[in-house]
Amino acid sequence: MFTPSSPTELDVYRLPILRRLLLILAAIYLLYCLIDLHYERAQLALAELLMMFYCLFLRQLTFHSQRLLPYLLVLYGGFSALQIYSSISTTVAVTAHLAWSLLVPVFIYPLTGRRWGNGLTALHLLALVPMMAWAQFSDHINVHWLNLLSLTVLYLSVWAVAHQHESERFLLLKSLQRRADSDPLTGLQNRSQLQPQFKQLRDRAVKLQSKPLVLVLIDLDYFKQVNDRYGHPAGDATLLHFSELLRSNTRHDDQAFRLGGEEFALLLPHTDSNGAMTLLTKLQRFLAENPCQFKQHSISYAFSAGIACWPNDNHELHNLYSIADRRLYLAKASGRSRICQSDSAVEAEAEAEAEADS
Repeated sequence: MFTPSSPTELDVYRLPILRRLLLILAAIYLLYCLIDLHYERAQLALAELLMMFYCLFLRQLTFHSQRLLPYLLVLYGGFSALQIYSSISTTVAVTAHLAWSLLVPVFIYPLTGRRWGNGLTALHLLALVPMMAWAQFSDHINVHWLNLLSLTVLYLSVWAVAHQHESERFLLLKSLQRRADSDPLTGLQNRSQLQPQFKQLRDRAVKLQSKPLVLVLIDLDYFKQVNDRYGHPAGDATLLHFSELLRSNTRHDDQAFRLGGEEFALLLPHTDSNGAMTLLTKLQRFLAENPCQFKQHSISYAFSAGIACWPNDNHELHNLYSIADRRLYLAKASGRSRICQSDSAVEAEAEAEAEADS
């Protein structure tokens, strides 16, 4: 059974962090601009003023665009250039720049995630090596090597904490996303995943020019009688039994969903209506031979199904769903335990059985 890949990071988490960070940076640049104006460092003050406006511009951009990486690289480059320019000749400025660098892992990980966070933090540490060498061997700057060692140890410690925090947050997000996307009883994907998974499989089929994609809607027949006769725990056991049946009899790329109650759905890529009919007939035979075992009871049940095929029946999921649902209704109205792959198939089958009986 196909398992959806872990979700990508949501903008609802990253963008608010970026907006707050940009607002803080703008305030810091304004403060440094005023300080440098006081000490008559006009060029540096102008550069800091420009960086302040750039931070405010970038913050506003976060409300309208998601392609922010080039802008963030410019921001990082400007930040580094200003720090290096202001720290060429003074011990205090070099120490201040190295101290500010301790915050880089704290901001990089929430904004980029674990993989990019590792790479960018390591890259930044490598970029600090020339500055630490300058601070150690320059005749104009006096920073003791023990201070540089302490800053390096602190940087690595902050890096480790940031990585651990982001790893735990990622696992928590993944767990919450899995709960949101799956049915709590059966573990199958829930209704919310039908549209995105259909789109993914349809786009793949278009790209590869592969076989059709089939949507199957399934409803367990007389399921209410199972609950009324054996109790709701038995009903839950029946749903679990059918879910395991779907898992064990579908391919890796096939996707199964519990839509709610006793309603299920299948998305079958690289399959036409006849292939879906073959699979569903196999499932019906298996159910007939292997009823659900609950305590001392052997619970026999069956299902009806409606089939709709992309692109033969329609191209859009909501239309395919309506077609499959109509065919499911025809299947149930024609005697239950039936499979309908066209609007006339079940009716023709029922008429044939009626003629045989007469």
